[in-house]
Amino acid sequence: MNDSADRVRGVFDGVVPSDQITAETTGPRDLDLRHAVPVVSPATEAQASEVLKAAHAERLSVVPIGGGSAMHHGNLPAEADVLVSTELLDATVDYEPRDLTVVVESGKRLAQLQDEARGSDQFLALDPPNASRATVGGVLSTSGSGPMRRTYGTPRDLCLGIRAVLADGTIIKSGGRVVKNVAGYDLTKLFIGSHGTLGLIVQAAFRLHPLPRREAGLLCVFKSLDEATSAACTVTHSQLQPRVLELIDLQDAMWGDTSRDESAPALLITFGDIPEAVDYQVERGASAMHEAGSTEVRTLSEEDVGAWHTRIRDVLDAAHEDPTVVVCRIGTLMTTVPLVLRVVGQLAGPSEPGVQSMVDWSDGIVRAVVSVPASAETSEVASAVEKVRQQVMEAGGRLVVESAPADVKRLLDVWGPPTGPVALMQQLKDRLDPHHLLNRGRYHREIGG
Repeated sequence: MNDSADRVRGVFDGVVPSDQITAETTGPRDLDLRHAVPVVSPATEAQASEVLKAAHAERLSVVPIGGGSAMHHGNLPAEADVLVSTELLDATVDYEPRDLTVVVESGKRLAQLQDEARGSDQFLALDPPNASRATVGGVLSTSGSGPMRRTYGTPRDLCLGIRAVLADGTIIKSGGRVVKNVAGYDLTKLFIGSHGTLGLIVQAAFRLHPLPRREAGLLCVFKSLDEATSAACTVTHSQLQPRVLELIDLQDAMWGDTSRDESAPALLITFGDIPEAVDYQVERGASAMHEAGSTEVRTLSEEDVGAWHTRIRDVLDAAHEDPTVVVCRIGTLMTTVPLVLRVVGQLAGPSEPGVQSMVDWSDGIVRAVVSVPASAETSEVASAVEKVRQQVMEAGGRLVVESAPADVKRLLDVWGPPTGPVALMQQLKDRLDPHHLLNRGRYHREIGG
């Protein structure tokens, strides 16, 4: 450990037990730290408060970490003196199956929470990438979700309230554990998606849903992206009520170990309800997809649906772990999806594999995985990203670089231009973290986050 890390570690001696302070030589890979950084792991809300109070007194830059499943999000930190981990804040505080509500600490793994709720035939309707490693706090901080948001919404819809620790150690509470909260400003929604720049979430209350009694689906293959897009629009404007509607083109990873060689776009359509309703929807959906020109319509059992969800997540998880690819998250109109994917394809060289794409048809979220040409200079890749971003914006969309090689991130703002009122966001940041100690540089650079 170098002298600087040793000094920082000393700040927390006596604040938490010594076995809750460890040394990190590099930190999580996605942070690309160039120096040793201590990791402090508070085990209680009170300890979290004291840890941030001590860091605030010494003006130490703090980077919160959870399960490490979404550390690729955001810009590289401008500074990082200490990592504050929520690993030990993993308790279930209160679970009331009759009320369909649960209160958990922020270090609780999402997968563990789902296992606990499944015992009462319930679940938290969030399916972010890296769900097996994601913590509740990480999901809230990044506003993580997946294709199920079509039916159930996002973390802002499902989180009833939070407890958080501000940069100076002040503990705040917003909302509660009832479905309706109307008193005062909704700080819960403000903290969700703030990427740890406003405070450290230590506890959260959620609304749960009953598990569907049966789930089944369809995988519908098409000759072209345009045909698949048209078919997805057909589903949207029909009387079908899919739980998930996702357009996928995973290239070589599409068909796994089957004998199929070619790549083709497909629609993954799943239904969840009572058995009779699911059977009816699957039958009507298959007929509609045949009429829409699908070259192959597969009926999927519940196990098949789970296997396809896993395959899609595995492709995305592998991409986030691969330092040679760029993953773009694009919000766009559904009618412009083919155009946007062709534009994003410009990032890949002619000899590289095609773009792997996953489109959540619920709200126009496109994730594109692009292999960076090995011969490309870092500055060329960053310049190409900015050029593609501009073209996406001209088409009415917005592009965020979800993950990329660290050297590329250093040359651009992964978020692009802010879309909200910058002055107001800056005032909120200044009020809650006046010295800009939390996740400095990770959020929009114009906001000082």
